[in-house]
Amino acid sequence: MFHNVFLTFMKFFVVFGLFILGFALSFHCLLQNQYAFRVWWNAVIKTSLMMIGEFGFEDIFLAEVAAIETGADSHTITVSTVNYRAVSYILFIFFLIIMSIIIMNLLVGLAVDDIKGVQENAELESLKMQVKLTLDVYYSLPRFFQRQVRQKRLVFQPNKYCNRWALRWWHSAENLNHSTIQKVLNSKKKKREKQVESLEVRLRSMESMMAAIISHFNTGAVASK
Repeated sequence: MFHNVFLTFMKFFVVFGLFILGFALSFHCLLQNQYAFRVWWNAVIKTSLMMIGEFGFEDIFLAEVAAIETGADSHTITVSTVNYRAVSYILFIFFLIIMSIIIMNLLVGLAVDDIKGVQENAELESLKMQVKLTLDVYYSLPRFFQRQVRQKRLVFQPNKYCNRWALRWWHSAENLNHSTIQKVLNSKKKKREKQVESLEVRLRSMESMMAAIISHFNTGAVASK
């Protein structure tokens, strides 16, 4: 199950990585004065952490206000300033909707779909694992023990009568004689003859109906003339 989910994630990771890289570079361009986004690879890591819920909204957008109110030095205020506040807010909202809601729910949906597929094939996978385990145990045994448990030949006789009296009675010559077989065939033949007769009756009735319809139309055509 883990293997299937991991393969699905790796297939989706190309698109997933492009989204992360795009938002990370955008935050790097807008918030380059802050330590978390000063270097692009740190911006990628910070964006990845923001995607899983660690947004750090206060550290990004409210640190400047806190620094001013606490009377911090100019350097602290500079590294906590949001220079393009409107654009940064819009980008953050887009990131919140796309990455934290849509993409994460899409990943959960893909994982659930893979788990559902694994559950549907769970019985077959269990049988396959049991067969593999049995073969591994068998081939790990000594040769003399393998020869003892190995079945080299299987004799199957489908026409051999069973010892039970009911089956012997059913397969006896009295119940499979010519008259019994002919009786069964005659019953089937009579049934088919009845079906053919009913079809012939229906066909004749349809022919009479068609003739009546044609005569009706012919009479109407003559009257109109």
